[in-house]
Amino acid sequence: MLFSSLVSRVSFVFVIIFTLPSQAEIVSVEGSYLFPKTMSEAACLQKALMQAKQNAVREVVGERLSNEMVEVCDETQERTSCSLFQQTLNWFDDGYLASLNHDASKDTVRKRNGFDDECVVSITAEVRKFRSEHDPTFALAAEIKGPRRKRDGEVIAISGETTQQAHLSLLGWYPEFDGDNFYRIVPNDFDKPTAIKGKFTFPTSEAKRPYDIVAEWADEYQALESSDASEVFLVLATKKDFPLLDKEPAEAFYRRLDDLGRENWKIAKLTYFVMRSD
Repeated sequence: MLFSSLVSRVSFVFVIIFTLPSQAEIVSVEGSYLFPKTMSEAACLQKALMQAKQNAVREVVGERLSNEMVEVCDETQERTSCSLFQQTLNWFDDGYLASLNHDASKDTVRKRNGFDDECVVSITAEVRKFRSEHDPTFALAAEIKGPRRKRDGEVIAISGETTQQAHLSLLGWYPEFDGDNFYRIVPNDFDKPTAIKGKFTFPTSEAKRPYDIVAEWADEYQALESSDASEVFLVLATKKDFPLLDKEPAEAFYRRLDDLGRENWKIAKLTYFVMRSD
């Protein structure tokens, strides 16, 4: 965690869609995830739930697969998990979950093809498309300097560029242990950037005092069997001021962005991997 996946082995079984006003649809779907022996049932069901959310948004906004996603996930041994996390964020470019109904008592583990076990989760979700369209003249690019695999304690630097005057923020998403929330990294007590056009860095040049963004093999990762953990930076550029909460559910975050107007914001998603410290 910071102070701050190739096609995943998943499937969905049924889809029922009802149209509502204001670009909203009610979607009932299943999400499944192959249950490896090295993973706890709770972790497997959480990934099946993430897949179900992704399936719901996919039914409304359509398919999304990028070469960048495949290239990123080629850099980790946990390619299935990486792919799931990458795809989940990609589908939220055009729509989001406005509400979710999930009865955990109905979550199951079943045989797949009579051989492998898989975790299965069913949900009913309200999916909304953003009410306005992208501004094609508003572009954002960002990258993590150096390799994507970071050692525990390694300093991370981010650089980027925006084509229009924009307020810049940095958030963290830690799907290995909390796939529901985004965490504010910048602004912080030392770094409160003003609107800027052109090149930028995190930490920014406006910071009141020097500080580092550092990769950390968090305590929550100790139960993982993998040699690294996936984490994601979200670089947010908004034409208007957009205050961030310390911690905010993804659904509420995207709902507020929808209110801001799709033409007024861009997000760059930067996946990296924190290597096990022992």
